[in-house]
Amino acid sequence: MVLIRPASIYDLYAIGELYQEMLKFHAEINPVYRTLSARALERRMFFREKLDSESGYIGVADLEGEIVGYSLGYEKKETDVLGIYNPVGFLSELYVTRAQRKKGYGRLLADDIFRWMKNKNYQRVQLSLLADNREADLFWKALDFVPLSRTLEKRI
Repeated sequence: MVLIRPASIYDLYAIGELYQEMLKFHAEINPVYRTLSARALERRMFFREKLDSESGYIGVADLEGEIVGYSLGYEKKETDVLGIYNPVGFLSELYVTRAQRKKGYGRLLADDIFRWMKNKNYQRVQLSLLADNREADLFWKALDFVPLSRTLEKRI
């Protein structure tokens, strides 16, 4: 049975390994992600920072001692058109290893981080996903996320 719980310092290595797996998955969708694996150490330090922060949260899916998924969320600094600060919960990453998908673990991780965000009094949750990541698009739409904006890119 899977246990969804807050991450501890002892989970950081496994989370870093899942992050690497997620990058490989994203590289299959968009080749630009192939270059990001060199930044894995930097990302592990970022995970540690968020683990120690009041404005960040990492949850893990622990399947009998094996970390098979994680979520990362934190406060996004956002101001409206009048320059008024509106804190928003930003769900930066949610990843479940391929072998453990379609078992409800992603939904459990999402519910866990939504609870954390509600406890922080965030009124909204935002996230970004690759335009061609159909699996993620369907997952988030099933959780009532709606498109807010689009980012376009051109290599020059």
